[in-house]
Amino acid sequence: MKAGHVAGVRHRLDIMSPPVLFGGMYLLFFGLTAIDVALVQDPTIYRLRYSFLHFQELSASALSYVWFGYLVLVLGYCLPIGSAVAQAIPGRDSYISPGRASIVTMVLSGATFLTLVGFVQRFGIGRRQGIEDPTVDVSFLSVIGELSLIFFALGVWRFMLSRRRGTQKMSIGDALFVWCVMFPLQVAFSVWSGGRSALLIVFLIILLGYHYGYRRIRMRTLGLGVLLFAILIGPSIVFLREDRDVREMVEIVSPALVWGSVMARNSSLEGFTVTFEDLENAPEPEDSLWLLLGSVIPRVLWSDKPVSLWMQEFSAWSGGSSEASFLPSLPGEFLLRFGYVGGLIAIMLLGVFWRVAFSVFIGFGERPFAWGFVYLILLSQGLSTVESGFVIPYGALLRLVVVGLATFFLVRTRRARPTRVTARLPERAVGAWLDRCL
Repeated sequence: MKAGHVAGVRHRLDIMSPPVLFGGMYLLFFGLTAIDVALVQDPTIYRLRYSFLHFQELSASALSYVWFGYLVLVLGYCLPIGSAVAQAIPGRDSYISPGRASIVTMVLSGATFLTLVGFVQRFGIGRRQGIEDPTVDVSFLSVIGELSLIFFALGVWRFMLSRRRGTQKMSIGDALFVWCVMFPLQVAFSVWSGGRSALLIVFLIILLGYHYGYRRIRMRTLGLGVLLFAILIGPSIVFLREDRDVREMVEIVSPALVWGSVMARNSSLEGFTVTFEDLENAPEPEDSLWLLLGSVIPRVLWSDKPVSLWMQEFSAWSGGSSEASFLPSLPGEFLLRFGYVGGLIAIMLLGVFWRVAFSVFIGFGERPFAWGFVYLILLSQGLSTVESGFVIPYGALLRLVVVGLATFFLVRTRRARPTRVTARLPERAVGAWLDRCL
């Protein structure tokens, strides 16, 4: 397929679309974990499910409901209402000013990442967290630091758009900053913090940018990429997490250990199953839906902003301890809030939301919209909500969208710059490498 023909191709399966990627998350949390439940029934093998008070075995009715809910999600995405709503939203004819984008990307990316580094050095993060109960202000600093992903997505999006035929090419300085400064920093921090999901988000932003900004990725390429991530990246982070001798590396890269490492920390299947089977006794979420909007306001501006205790309450009910960090998953939270039928309706509306998001930020025309980088961060972060729930995670997504649109307002222009078709060395080198890989 020629470069530049991205969003206008409708007759091929879009393998990076929300239905497909969410389907992959459902397969992980409600498919592969079900296989693990059937295969691993030895309590001496570490699995989170052994901490659940009421989970005994797989429930055919619960699995049927959750997978029917996924089909309803796809139905909502395919309904024409999403595209119709997107048509009513103005402002998609704007362009990105290269000069302003360069300054904004370098300044804001550097500021947010330095904030994150300062936070980590003082308080730690993840498994290296040095305090048990960080203050509200410290939590806010962590959020600010993580916003560096938005500016990384902006740089990746600009680079991918510049690869399209007949478009203005990215300058040598911008290309070097994206691939030699921002990308290594994001990868280094993700590996250092020991988070597979954090590292996956970095690469997913690049894949989504390539797919929608330049040209579509083939199914075979995506499959090989997922396999490579599972074989190489996952075991590497397991190695960094633990104090292991180098001689144990052979065991770490074994498929059995990778499978066990992924399965051991997943509890979405168990959380949903106990919710579905005992819905009348399950604790109702106290977080109101209005917190979706309240999440946009940072705590530094709203000192009395409520702190959600929903995870602690659900953990105490399902696992007997408020420290277990259990959640009912996205379909489970809809089930608790709206019941069996209402939960399915909510999932369908969620599918409509993702169709609106795609149509607004990417579109179906030959030229992807300049603000498409907001979609890269929205979808890459949104996939984790299958495991974590709705109100709090989607409030965080809304905050990212607001910041992303504010960033676009800073770099936008109404007039397209004259086209330069002569590619410079960094753009050619990195572009050729991406072409070979994808």
